[in-house]
Amino acid sequence: MKTYPPSKKDSLVKRWYLRAKNTPEREAVIHWTASGDNIRWTYSSLVSRAEEYASYLRSRGIRKGDVCAMIFKHNPEFYPLYLGISILGAVPAVLAYPNPRLHKDKFAQGIEGMLRHSGLDWVLAETSLQETLDPFLRGEIKLRGLCFPLEDFKPGPLAAKERERIRQTALSLDPGRPALLQHSSGTTGLQKAVVLTHETVLGHLETYSRTLALTDQDRIVSWLPLYHDMGLIAAFHLPLAMGIPSVQIDPFEWVIAPSLLFEAVSR
Repeated sequence: MKTYPPSKKDSLVKRWYLRAKNTPEREAVIHWTASGDNIRWTYSSLVSRAEEYASYLRSRGIRKGDVCAMIFKHNPEFYPLYLGISILGAVPAVLAYPNPRLHKDKFAQGIEGMLRHSGLDWVLAETSLQETLDPFLRGEIKLRGLCFPLEDFKPGPLAAKERERIRQTALSLDPGRPALLQHSSGTTGLQKAVVLTHETVLGHLETYSRTLALTDQDRIVSWLPLYHDMGLIAAFHLPLAMGIPSVQIDPFEWVIAPSLLFEAVSR
């Protein structure tokens, strides 16, 4: 399998663009559902939609270096939105969507702790969380803004000049810049954040892929949530950077029907 060793000129974003250029019609992410209404993103369609999200996010005021928490259920638009944040040079931080087992006060306390200690600038979420998140726009330490891209964003082709400007920003990103903010689960206390740079993540992915002896015939099928470090790094970033498809299964659907994993693997 052709790989692109990390270098001072490489970033995760540049790797995605290389894949989109070299293998545009290769499947990158398959969004799997129990109903069978699966959505398939090729590298070219994924990067193109990500550029549209990047333009939208910049119009909302998000800039390079801003930390953007992402709180969403299993959604096919999550993947290009994540890439769009990175293309801008902003820093995504994937957080768990609150579930019935998590009291809303506990969820709010977690956001407050991350706001104080992780430097969250923006929260990108679903509108169902607006009432819980609105208070964080006020107070001594506050968010710069809330954004609801899944409801507000209208996909459509970018003007050539705008797309070129987005790509210039994306391909000029320093690989030493932060690529993502990974939080611990917070099971035993306040969630703690670790900053990972592009070159750090790519170096890990190269070592990981060699250890697994990945080839371009491989697939990765996962039910792991993307706020989990193994879900995000091993089941999303690894295949995306190495040029192999990943199949993303809703963790909650998998809990109800574990056979989904075997169905996806066999298909």
